[in-house]
This record gives sequence, C-alpha cells and structure tokens, in this order.
Amino acid sequence: MNRRQNSDQAALRRIQTFLVSNAEALGEVNASPPRPRIDELIREFDANAAAQAESRGVRKSLTASKHRLRRELRSDHIAPIVEVARRVKHAAPA
Repeated sequence: MNRRQNSDQAALRRIQTFLVSNAEALGEVNASPPRPRIDELIREFDANAAAQAESRGVRKSLTASKHRLRRELRSDHIAPIVEVARRVKHAAPA
C-alpha cells in the first residue's frame, strides 16, 4: 500500500479503537450506520494489503524465474551457437 493508504488505514484503526474504548460514553454512536462502514473499510484495507503483499511475492518469484531462464538460454543455447559460429568463421578461407 502507498503512504496515503497506510495513513488512511491507521486513521480508521484509531477511530475504531476510540469507538470501542469509549462505547459507554458514546452510547448510540456505535450503533449508527457509519460504524459498520468503518469496520468494513478496515477489512477491505486488510484484504487489499494482503493481496498486494501476495502479488509482490509472486512478482519477485516470476522475476527471479525470468532471470534464471535468461541465464540458461545464454549458457545452454546461445553460447554453443556462438562457439560454432566462431569456429566456422575461423575455419573458412578468407
């Protein structure tokens, strides 16, 4: 998540904590329609953060795989072709 999303999530958590800690003093405020929406937004932030973290892991894994395949292509396929081409070039009459 970016800085703004982290800030928004932290603010919502502070609001939620305040509402829970002061439930008796606030009375019906906790029963008002915005209260479940705050809880829902926090769950959405958590789900999005988890999805982004998973995506980062998959992206890193795929990037590592791409680099490994690129190295294998060079060493196992391109390098032998280059070697044969060099030998043919040196063996050919000028």
